[in-house]
Amino acid sequence: MSVELTYVTEKTCPLCQTEFHVTRVRSKLRTVRQDTDFNTVYEDINPLYYSIWFCSNCGYDAQDSVFSEILDQQAKKIKVFLDDCDVTIDFPGMRSREQAILLFKLAIYQSELIEAKNSRMAGLYLRLAWLYREAGDNMMEH
Repeated sequence: MSVELTYVTEKTCPLCQTEFHVTRVRSKLRTVRQDTDFNTVYEDINPLYYSIWFCSNCGYDAQDSVFSEILDQQAKKIKVFLDDCDVTIDFPGMRSREQAILLFKLAIYQSELIEAKNSRMAGLYLRLAWLYREAGDNMMEH
């Protein structure tokens, strides 16, 4: 009997208060290796693909660990940006590397809008580099 590597749960968007689904990765993963920059490579699935949550209603996205940690003035800045966007995409279920890269880039942009701490920005850029490394794209990784 195989255990599913992911599961779906509901979250509430702190910007639009809409409930939406996120795919989470179960914590029991088999490690293949850890790189010198702390990138962990797993056997069956890359949890980085699912570490950015995306509200398909309004387009807000952020890393799961800070998704709900947004101040009112920061939310206003992101809402102004998103008001001009047509959010017609959704990321349910299994994600591709390309989808994960797109979500990291959007999270970086939205984090820049709210002037997030340098440590948060560095973490997003580092994880994005790891995704490019996984793809074998040395130029984008650097």
